[in-house]
Amino acid sequence: MPGHGITTDDQNPTGIALILVDDVGQNAISVAPGANALLSGPDVLSRFGAGLRGGKYLLMQLECRAELAVDLASWARNVGCASILNPAPPRPLPPDALASFDIITPNEGELATLAASLGLAAGPADVLARQLVSCGVRDVVVTLGERGALWASAAGLEYFDAYPLRAIDTTGAGDAFNAGLAAALVRGEPMEAAIDHGCRAGAFCVTRNGVIDGLGYPADLEMLRG
Repeated sequence: MPGHGITTDDQNPTGIALILVDDVGQNAISVAPGANALLSGPDVLSRFGAGLRGGKYLLMQLECRAELAVDLASWARNVGCASILNPAPPRPLPPDALASFDIITPNEGELATLAASLGLAAGPADVLARQLVSCGVRDVVVTLGERGALWASAAGLEYFDAYPLRAIDTTGAGDAFNAGLAAALVRGEPMEAAIDHGCRAGAFCVTRNGVIDGLGYPADLEMLRG
């Protein structure tokens, strides 16, 4: 029997990713989605919708179909839950789907893919982030690796410095950033503090080999404040 929050498919293999890391800690990831590619919004909501109610934020990514994320974001808005999309691995989104998400957190490559799917001309991250806001996304937070992050909203742009740590393995840094961001928002912290918390979580992650060991506890992240 699958555990809580886990469903199975008898016809398709479990999704898997192959990760390569170079000498300076940068990674290349190839994903075979397997059964993930068949999961739909109605599937998730029929099995787990009751357990999702009452949440403050719904954090999603794109290892499943983009339609799944769109369906769940629309559901979340209807029940008073804000949605966060980490658009990784990068894939196009339908132009009319973008405004379904409250917060989008691409890196620069993912931002370029989103912009291209919307028919936007290539450009620097700040310009593209502003354009996504004009398309209906409330907050666009772009992770810039060793250059930190930028936040675009109706109020304008704000940049956040990276924490200068030596990278051993960047695998999972985006996941750690999003987890840190979401955790701070759930605690009721303002977006500026949440982004800084995400930057600390991402910075801690790159100092460890592998993803699990790179997901820091609150005390680990607090130490990075200096």
